[in-house]
Amino acid sequence: MESAAQRLRRAREALRVAEYGSGLTRSPSLGEKSGAIHHVEGGRAALINALIDLLPARGWAGLLGVADFGWEAAARAGLDLERVLTIPDPKEEPARIAALLIESFDVVCIGEGLLNLRERRTLAAKARSCQCTILVDQAWTGISRPYGLSPSQAVAS
Repeated sequence: MESAAQRLRRAREALRVAEYGSGLTRSPSLGEKSGAIHHVEGGRAALINALIDLLPARGWAGLLGVADFGWEAAARAGLDLERVLTIPDPKEEPARIAALLIESFDVVCIGEGLLNLRERRTLAAKARSCQCTILVDQAWTGISRPYGLSPSQAVAS
């Protein structure tokens, strides 16, 4: 016969799975990749591949100010478009919108030219505390590291 503690553990596990599946809670962390800020070189195809690589199973992605993303190519590469929110042209308060995305999503892609250095630093700290990964297509000097390099390789380059 199952004890009350065992039944409670099973119920909690079922609830956890349901919450992740519905998007009510964030996906489990990605280990050392979680909370990092990466810049991706190589155009949209490289950005799409990095997003697919960094997005956990059943995870959510937000794209802010990323024009001409290449949705058909992303779908063909395996990105679940039902788990992507895009804000192509944040007219006002892009830093505030980015902060909200960072609090809610597993990976956030931020387009070029939206944020000043102070905003980038603030958002990088927020991403680390929320365990959200930020992808950008242009280096954030002193903040981002090239995608695909380990932290020790990024420091050496």
